[in-house]
Amino acid sequence: MNIRDIERLQNFGVNERDIFGREIFADPFIISCDLMMMVDDMVTYAKSIYRNAICVVHDINRGGHSENSLHYQGKAIDLHMEGMTLGQSVRIAMRYFFGGVGLYPDWKHPGLHLDMRNTPCTWIQRDGGYIYTWPEFEEIVRVA
Repeated sequence: MNIRDIERLQNFGVNERDIFGREIFADPFIISCDLMMMVDDMVTYAKSIYRNAICVVHDINRGGHSENSLHYQGKAIDLHMEGMTLGQSVRIAMRYFFGGVGLYPDWKHPGLHLDMRNTPCTWIQRDGGYIYTWPEFEEIVRVA
């Protein structure tokens, strides 16, 4: 991404900060433009349905992830949506072509991991482990 790309975003600004107060675009050149454009579109759509919806970014490319995480390539984002339930958030995210959609109901602010992997994958983190099977994902999305 470059400054012009960031300026085209409707829901994020050049000086945008994450939940921890860090600048999201401190090094925009390692953030995938495709990822941010799709997240921006998703947030715009969410706001068209849930007027008070606000996207809160947890992380894009900071440390603390697995060694081969797409976060380090700028191709993954962790976030939560205020003004919406987790189920509503994930249902909207599933309308888009994110390669990976992870559901994290046990975070302090329950949220989503969205990424641009090539092979589609959905999962839920529960009790320190991961559930990858679709029926469990669907059930949690339905009741979340």
